Amino acid sequence: MNERRKNIRINKSLIVRFKLSKNYLGMSSRSEDMSEGGMRMAVLQRLEPGMRLELNFNIQEYAKPIIVTAKVVWVDYKKESYFPFTVGLQFTNLADFDRERLREHVGHIVQDQKPFIPPNTD
Repeated sequence: MNERRKNIRINKSLIVRFKLSKNYLGMSSRSEDMSEGGMRMAVLQRLEPGMRLELNFNIQEYAKPIIVTAKVVWVDYKKESYFPFTVGLQFTNLADFDRERLREHVGHIVQDQKPFIPPNTD
């Protein structure tokens, strides 16, 4: 997969509630990473690229959840995993207010991470 990221992506595990449409029962999973433009999430069932999901998740700085529609961009199968499918999701109708909340959240995490400085071996 080539790197075409427009946004900073962080490793972040969040509980994500999702459903395929208003007529389907909701399911829960965990994100593996995220940015203000989308997220990677492990799921139990196979989803197809192009499918739309309704997502609902919380970030720690805010009590109000982020509710957004996302498009499945890619799917990966991992045979030896409890969650056999990983999907790449692109947010498609993220409100400006929620986009700003995600941008701030990602910024706080990046700022809090300490850079790795390798030891001098000379």
